[in-house]
This record gives sequence, structure tokens and C-alpha cells, in this order.
Amino acid sequence: MNSRTTGGDRSERVLRWIAAALAIMIFVLAAACREDDALARRGDISAEAMTVAAAPALPQAPSAHTASLPPPPATSPPPGTTPTGTALYEYAPAMPPAATTWDEAAPVTYGHAESAYRAGRYGEAVDLFIRHVERAPTNPWGHYMLGLAAWKGGYLELAEAHLVESLMIDPDHLKGRINLARVLIDLGQGAAAAEHAALAESLDPESVAAKRTLARSLAAAGDHHEALAKYDEALWLDPEDTWSLNNMGYLLIQRGEAAEAVGPLALAVHLDSANATFRNNLGSALEGAGYRVAALEAYGAAAALDPGHARAEMSAGRLRAFVDEGAVSEVDTDAIAQRFLSDLAVCGGEPADSAAHREPPDVD
Repeated sequence: MNSRTTGGDRSERVLRWIAAALAIMIFVLAAACREDDALARRGDISAEAMTVAAAPALPQAPSAHTASLPPPPATSPPPGTTPTGTALYEYAPAMPPAATTWDEAAPVTYGHAESAYRAGRYGEAVDLFIRHVERAPTNPWGHYMLGLAAWKGGYLELAEAHLVESLMIDPDHLKGRINLARVLIDLGQGAAAAEHAALAESLDPESVAAKRTLARSLAAAGDHHEALAKYDEALWLDPEDTWSLNNMGYLLIQRGEAAEAVGPLALAVHLDSANATFRNNLGSALEGAGYRVAALEAYGAAAALDPGHARAEMSAGRLRAFVDEGAVSEVDTDAIAQRFLSDLAVCGGEPADSAAHREPPDVD
């Protein structure tokens, strides 16, 4: 009896040892499998990382707010000009990036980038402001100045994107709204420009720049009547705003109302006699109104101020065939300018049919 009990105990202990050994083997095998899986996962991650590192850089997709804007037209006039090529405002042509003299590894400050912009090195300024906004992406002024540099350098889509970005951060930035509208005009998007210019006007109803830009936007969108009304509002606030005077005159020429354009353009030239664009546009108005001698004088003055002004040179050459040498001007443009200025003072603040204060006096 005892021997059977002792034998049974031994058998039970053997079975327990076997079970324990099997458990240890299973545990070791499971651990080994887990380690293999971990190594495999690490290998997959390393392979993915290497694939990403080796892949060529893809162009960055546009953000939601830039993608929502209408695409630019297939063709558009050069920035800063009307569809016929006549300048509306001072514009700096595109410049290639200047040779860099800074340490490209060193951080770029706002001051570095702004200095390049103020010096007219717009290509360099674009490069520097790009590096600046990468380091300070939430600074609206960095995006704003990058937009201005890109606009003046002729990179209109880049200008639009960063002016939009600056307004996403600071929606009440008046100059940001105005300059975005100007860029959109250059891109041929008059209606979109008018929306931003109207927002600018609502931010500051006394801003002449906002009203002038809204007028330009409305004209670009084809609403000439409202555009002329906005130019009147701008001039009631500042009768000596030369670009409102010039832009109003040019719009009237486009509408076939050359005689009415003489008044504002004569005043623009009277206030800034060194501006070749103003003198050329005055020549166009005078010629359209039938004052060939006065027109020739205006074209000649524009060409003398800017020898590269091909349009003024061509127009002057054409009129010389019809005007006798030594002929006396039919009108006194300084007197027309003074009358126009006086009429602005009288009409200031009144909603008006402003044609009366644009027309030059009759000529016998």
C-alpha cells in the first residue's frame, strides 16, 4: 500500500515537472515571437522613414482660404497698368533675387527683410520674408510684407496668398485689405477686389485710399457709374489726391468722355507736374476733346520727363503732322485745374452728378 502511494507521488511529481518545463518553453517561444514582431515593426518603420526621406518634395497644397479664391485669368495686363498698358499707379517691375551677402544659416530678422524691401530689392526681400514667416508663421506683419514684396516684384499669386494669410490672422488690418484688393485687380479679379476694398472702407470710412481702391475695383468689375461716385467721395475728402484725379480721368477717357476727363487730369498735373503718367493721360483727354495743340504739349512734356515713355513719344509724333510749329494752345490747363478744384470745394459732401465740374470751358 505504501509503495503504491510512493509510486503515485513520484509519478505526480514527474508530471508536474514536465508541465513546468512545457510552460517555460511556451513562455520562451512567445517572448521570442514578440521580439521578432517588434524587430519587424521597427524594420517597417525604418523602411518607411527612408522612403519618405528619399521621396522628392511635393508642392504644398493650397490652404482652404487661398483655394477658395477664384483662379487668375489665363492672361492679364502687366501689374500696375490698365488693359491698354497705361500706368495707373507707381509700380516696381520684377527684379531677380539679388546676390545674397548674408549668412544663409543665420536667422533672418524682420528688419533684414524690410531693409531689402525699402531699398527696392524685391526679389531679395521675398526670399528673406519667406524665411522670416517660416520662423514666425503667426506674425501677420511678416505675411503682409511678404505679400507687398511679392506684388512689387511681380509675383502676384504669391502676393495674394500671403496677403490673405495676414488677414486670416488679423482681419481688421486696413492696409492689408486695400493692398489685397490692388493685387486682385492686377490678377483681373475686379469683383473679388471690390469685396475687400469695401471691407476696408467699412473699417475706416474716412480713408481716401480705401475709397480710391474701391473705385478702381468697381471700374475693373465693369461698374463705372459707382466707380465714378467713389472717386468723387475720395476727392471730397481730399481734393488734392492726385491718384484719384488721374484714375477718374482715365476712366472717363475709357468711357469716351474725354472732355470731362480734362478737369481732373489737369488738376493732377497742376499738383504733380513731374509725373509723366499724369501728363500723358492729360494729353489723351485733350486730344480726345479736340485740343490738338494742348495735347501735343502734354505728350511732349511726358516724353521729356520719361524718355522711355513710348506711348507719349508715339502720340506726340502723330500730332506733329497736324499741328503747325509755334501754334498756341487752345486752352489754359492751369485755369481748368483751378476751376475743377473750386467746384470740388463747392460740391464737397454732396451726392452729385459730378459731370458739371469735370468739363473744360468751351473754346471758340
